[in-house]
Amino acid sequence: MADKKITMSETLSSDGVHGEPGPEMTDSGLLDDETEKPRRFWLSLGLGLAAVAAIAAGIASFISVPYTAFELGTVNPIEDIVEIDGAETFPNEGELFFTTVRLNRLSALEWVFVRFGPAVDIFDTEAVFGTQTQAESRQCNAQMMVSSQSTANIVALTYLGYDVFDPTGVTVDGVADGSAADNIIECGDVIIEADGADITTTNELRDAVLARAPGDVIELLVERDGEPTEVSLPLGEVDGEPRIGVSIGTRLSENDLPIDLSLNVEGVGGPSAGLAFTLSYIDLLTEGELTGGNDVAVTGTMSLNGAVGPIGGVRQKVAAAIRSGADTMLIPASLRQSELDRAFAEAGEDIEVIPVASVQEAIEALADRGGNGRELVGPNGPIGAPSES
Repeated sequence: MADKKITMSETLSSDGVHGEPGPEMTDSGLLDDETEKPRRFWLSLGLGLAAVAAIAAGIASFISVPYTAFELGTVNPIEDIVEIDGAETFPNEGELFFTTVRLNRLSALEWVFVRFGPAVDIFDTEAVFGTQTQAESRQCNAQMMVSSQSTANIVALTYLGYDVFDPTGVTVDGVADGSAADNIIECGDVIIEADGADITTTNELRDAVLARAPGDVIELLVERDGEPTEVSLPLGEVDGEPRIGVSIGTRLSENDLPIDLSLNVEGVGGPSAGLAFTLSYIDLLTEGELTGGNDVAVTGTMSLNGAVGPIGGVRQKVAAAIRSGADTMLIPASLRQSELDRAFAEAGEDIEVIPVASVQEAIEALADRGGNGRELVGPNGPIGAPSES
């Protein structure tokens, strides 16, 4: 180590070739004072400015700014992380991928430089996360991933013809302010009867309401905190039709299933892989190639009735899919038109982007490109479109 330091010192202090003294050097090998002073000044100034810049960059890296960047995420093959017990599986040549977007709450330093990365969009953090802290956001995203997997299990097995669940009532997920239900119906209520008739699905409740007129009183039986409660509700009106004024869902009682589906996913959150998981389950549980042997990137949330819901970061996901070499990408048709336009603009001629509104549309789109989705066979025979509730 000592020899190396001497060699470096010689190299830095000599203007001669191969260590030979140059014309400006004294017998001692040092530059004279008139030459050395300006050089020392500029060297000191440069080192000082570099130190200031390094300190400023260090401070800026710890200062948060109220912006979040949407950056390229990952494109992940699904087949390798799926675990299926209780049924024969059929590996595929083509691959289905789920895509992610990286949400980066920026520091001041990142805010300066991150915009130069590929396919980056910057938004106000509050517009992205609301008032959630980073810890709260991670927790919510983890729970949404769990729900996404569960929904994908149910939709895939329902599509394949398994008797997955029974509807047992209509859940009240929200009550509109000033509506007929305001202060009468509560979030968390489960409607099980209307005018004496059993109610198990949202369609049954809608039919019961539409059979009446605005202003009529409908008699409901709801479960509230596990107890049956009778409710008399004068119907409101929207565009001349009777309305209760609640957002609703279907309460489901899951049956015991002969197949256990699970995914080994770590470090990824959110609900946007629901469609990808659903298609992968269907592909692995049926013979043939759902993708026609192509590599297909997929993004979109999954509802229990098979509908595909919107997601965030579609531009970044398309860019990541292109980088991965995927042939095709399925995205939600329910995205805002501006987001669809951004997806198509990012895709250009590099990848075919296909908006789909349901599992059935996704399978049809893949069938149009060589997949076997129109010839699938489930445990009860040939498969048609999934039923909707």
